[in-house]
Amino acid sequence: MYPPMDFELEFGKLQLVFADKINNICKYMRNLDTDNDGIDAEIARLSKIKQSNARKIERLKSYVASSMQTQGLEK
Repeated sequence: MYPPMDFELEFGKLQLVFADKINNICKYMRNLDTDNDGIDAEIARLSKIKQSNARKIERLKSYVASSMQTQGLEK
């Protein structure tokens, strides 16, 4: 036979384990949220660089077209 168990003690232990697990999950969620904030900031930074590069490309295209037109070139 099995030895008698103190169910209240075992239940208390399970509650502590469960509380620890919930606490750790909350910390992990907070960590993920912080990561997402950093990712959003990086996306914004890269978007600005991309927009700047697109404007530079348009200015360079215009410059090349103007220079070619001045020289009488079509292609």
